[in-house]
Amino acid sequence: MHESPVLGALAMRAHEAHTCLECIRPAVPAALFASLRAGPVDDKGEWVILVPQPAAAAKLRQLIPTLLTRLSDMPFVIRGVRVKVMKTPAEG
Repeated sequence: MHESPVLGALAMRAHEAHTCLECIRPAVPAALFASLRAGPVDDKGEWVILVPQPAAAAKLRQLIPTLLTRLSDMPFVIRGVRVKVMKTPAEG
């Protein structure tokens, strides 16, 4: 049984996102890191980090220069980091 090329690409992007998250762990306070979720890495090399609250997003945005420095050691290219606040089911 052969894996679909689309599924293979999706699995590779999920692996990249998880690898990015682990790469930034030392640079993010533990309490904040526990709330982060790895979003996708897009075709332009931008990685999305999902956070539960606007306050967490603000703190993480302050760390973006440090995160980019850590991510520069990755085996794939990350050109930028975007931070998005996750919507709760009640927000729709």
